[in-house]
Amino acid sequence: MLLATHVCLATATPTLHHRTAEFKTILKESRALFFNLFHTDKVIMIASSVEHCYARYKENAQQTVRLGSVR
Repeated sequence: MLLATHVCLATATPTLHHRTAEFKTILKESRALFFNLFHTDKVIMIASSVEHCYARYKENAQQTVRLGSVR
């Protein structure tokens, strides 16, 4: 097995919607961990960007999604 059992089981749980209180709590805790990990107070996490890109892609199959960094 490539992944630990608890990781595989976690992927089988329902996805949290990004506007629920539970998700906001997890996001807040994750941001705090990233501050420590990267030694910065400037961490930006966009919760619904992939969901939005996919929804827009499905609406218009000819639309191209470009991913990159903002400077």
